[in-house]
Parts: sequence; structure tokens; C-alpha cells
Amino acid sequence: VTNPEHLSDLVKRYNVQFDSKELNENLLLKFKGLCNNLILYISMFLIIAAVLPDIIMISFKMPYFVVSVFGLGGFLVVLGVLFDTFEQLKARLDIERSDCQATCLIANDECEANIKKCYLESNGISCVIEPYRFSWGLPIRTAIDEYRLNVKKEDSKTAEELFQK
Repeated sequence: VTNPEHLSDLVKRYNVQFDSKELNENLLLKFKGLCNNLILYISMFLIIAAVLPDIIMISFKMPYFVVSVFGLGGFLVVLGVLFDTFEQLKARLDIERSDCQATCLIANDECEANIKKCYLESNGISCVIEPYRFSWGLPIRTAIDEYRLNVKKEDSKTAEELFQK
């Protein structure tokens, strides 16, 4: 769920410039990659969801009504929690590697966080987005989602001043 008007206002406010030819090519490549990944993940998910109960039933000699709990629902929860955890671990590793320890801003939307990250980087401030998502990997926004923009300690005051303009 995104608000196009809000994103448009952010792009205008932070003077984000796009080169139309490069943007079109990059968006097309990203879209194709996203679609291919999505199809792959859905296919893997459907295969596992269909086969997992049978594997458990055969391996552990359990009745089907007990095994059916381990199918689709359990797999979704485990996969989602792993996805969110890996995203947070990746961000923590990026923060440690780039020494961006100070949080200068908290955004509630991933698109907003990326626009503001580009704004900081265009002003010479390195930034890492640290997601705090609790949606179990589902593509939904919850009220407690936040994206922390972390910068180096010496750049935190400058970053905060840029966003107060």
C-alpha cells in the first residue's frame, strides 16, 4: 500500500532527478527481475506446500489431520519470519561495515525511506536503511513498521538539518 501523491510530493521536495532513458531501462530490468523472482518463489512455495504434509506423514507416521497443520500456514509463518530476520541482519551488517551507527530519521514507508536515502547520498552523506518490519514477510504494511535511516555519527547533525529545511 503506497500513496502516490505522498511519494510525488517527496520526489519534488527532495529534488530527485531522473534520467528518463536510464530510468526506463532500470525499471524494466527491475520489473523483469521482480517478476522472475516472484514466479520462482510462488512455484517453490506451491511445491513445498503440496509435498510437505506427505513427507511428514510418511517420515513420522502421523495421521493426515495432524500433518495438515504443517502445510501451508506453518510454512508461511516460518518463511515470513526468516525473510524479515534476514532483512534486518543484512541491514545490521551494512551498518557495521559502513559505520553508519546514528539514526537521523525514521520513515514509515519503504519508498519514503529510499527517497530520503537518495537525498542524503546526493548531499554526500552515506546512509543505510534499517527495516523494522513485523509482517512475517507478507507484502503488507503494519502500523508498527518503521525504516530507520542510519548515518555516520559525524554526519548525523548535518542530515537532521537537511530534513528540517
